[in-house]
Amino acid sequence: MCEFGYIHDMAQLKRRLGFWLLTAYGVGTTLGAGIYVLVGEVAAEAGYYTPLSFLLAGLLALPSGLAFAELSARYPKSAGEAVYLQAAFSKPLLAAGVGLLVAASGIISAATLLNGFTGYLSAFIQIPDWIAILGAIACLSFLCILGIKESVGFAAIITVIEIAALLLVSFLGADLIDTKDVPKIISSTPLQFIGLLTGGLIAFYAFIGFEDMVNVAEEVIDIKRNMPRAIIATLLITCSLYLIVGFVAVFSVGPDTLAAQSAPLAFIFSQASGWSDAPISFIAIFAIINGAVIQMVMASRVLYGMANQGWLPSYFGQILPKQATPMNATLVVSVLILGLALFVPLRQLAQATSTTILLIFIAINIALWRIKQLQPDYSGFQIPVWVLFCGAFGAFLLVITNFF
Repeated sequence: MCEFGYIHDMAQLKRRLGFWLLTAYGVGTTLGAGIYVLVGEVAAEAGYYTPLSFLLAGLLALPSGLAFAELSARYPKSAGEAVYLQAAFSKPLLAAGVGLLVAASGIISAATLLNGFTGYLSAFIQIPDWIAILGAIACLSFLCILGIKESVGFAAIITVIEIAALLLVSFLGADLIDTKDVPKIISSTPLQFIGLLTGGLIAFYAFIGFEDMVNVAEEVIDIKRNMPRAIIATLLITCSLYLIVGFVAVFSVGPDTLAAQSAPLAFIFSQASGWSDAPISFIAIFAIINGAVIQMVMASRVLYGMANQGWLPSYFGQILPKQATPMNATLVVSVLILGLALFVPLRQLAQATSTTILLIFIAINIALWRIKQLQPDYSGFQIPVWVLFCGAFGAFLLVITNFF
């Protein structure tokens, strides 16, 4: 039984996350549950060129990922995005506004996931949605308060299960592919640039999540070395998985059939194995829970970091010294998630999440451009300025598409 210590004002978080746990955290929050449904939507637009759409999405996410990698090495603090904006423009109100936007993105994202969680759970047990959501949030809040290593360790285990499930579906689905037909299909299917681009824009949302990594900065061992490496590793791992899954998915059952499925990967699993799709649906539940706990960790660390910077009341900076976790911030985040999950429709939550994160991407790329001008002698991990313009433009393009 865990015995919580007394709350202590502005104590320090403990550095307990090495490269592998940090990478698992990043992969877990990036993979989430999106790939289990997104591949069908991408296939509806890109057809047999679905893998290229995922590759395009990865290329759109990469510049912002590299910007976060450099900034996290320069400023290894919780509430990372707010700290970056303050360093770039010395505008506390702007920094605090962006910090709150980041925390809001995590809260809204977790509410989105838990809102969708009830649909998967209903396939196994029939209970009222509000009870399922309340129970999930109570358990996840306890886990987050218990300790960063415990919560991220839990997320890492679920991430391994998620990856294993994706690889299993790909392995089984590969048996449905006639490799001799693949070149014929590609050569006889004209490349539709608009479909490829639209599919890439949809697939981009499967990459959102890596930006959360910078907000556990004060709990990372050797952060200037491990954070950039972990962010890059996260993007490489997730992009590789998406390419494999996208290829197997469209060539195993065809893009039209895939697009017609509400649970495309569960459908492929059932078709290839002859078994029920229940195991994949069960794993999808854990994928959702995994994403939610990571978002809760992130949002609470942002509020803690902003309190330490003096941008929020010290109440949010109080931590439990024995567990070294920001309990007050975690409880506030949990209550806000509960309210949104119970009372705001899923579609509105999802759209608000994506738009908020893209605005943050634009701000971060501009901030790093400004910081490079102010600190030209920095000798740590760096990226070229043109990468920042690519990141800002790509995020701006995606924000515009949200309104059409």
